[in-house]
Formats: sequence, structure tokens, C-alpha cells
Amino acid sequence: MTTPSESSALAAVIGHAFPRWAVWTLNDHWYAAGPYPNSMCSRTLHADGPADLCRQLDHCEQLPLALQKAPL
Repeated sequence: MTTPSESSALAAVIGHAFPRWAVWTLNDHWYAAGPYPNSMCSRTLHADGPADLCRQLDHCEQLPLALQKAPL
């Protein structure tokens, strides 16, 4: 278990590693909001811990641009 200060610092580190995303933690849940490329929409990821959130972020960053477009 991390303190709120440690969680905040870790969220900042993750946000630095994934600069297109805003990363935060709330009530022991982790969130990241980022844009769909070429769209006015945004998406929010959520996870129970920072490791899972990082895996999701990495997966999103690895997707080809055609698969990242917002659904209509």
C-alpha cells in the first residue's frame, strides 16, 4: 500500500513516461485520460493498480493509428 504522496509521485512518473495522457489516482484506483488521434473525443483508462494501467497505456501507444480512431 502506498501513501497518497507516493501515489501522486508515481502518477507523475507514469504521466512523464506517457506524455499524451493525464494520469491520476483516486481511492486506490488508477486512471489515465488521453485523446483519440484526429478526433475531438477523449478516452479514459482505469485499473486497480499502476502496473496494470501502464500495461494498458503501453498497449494503446502501440496500436496502429488506424485502430486508434474514435468510433462513430
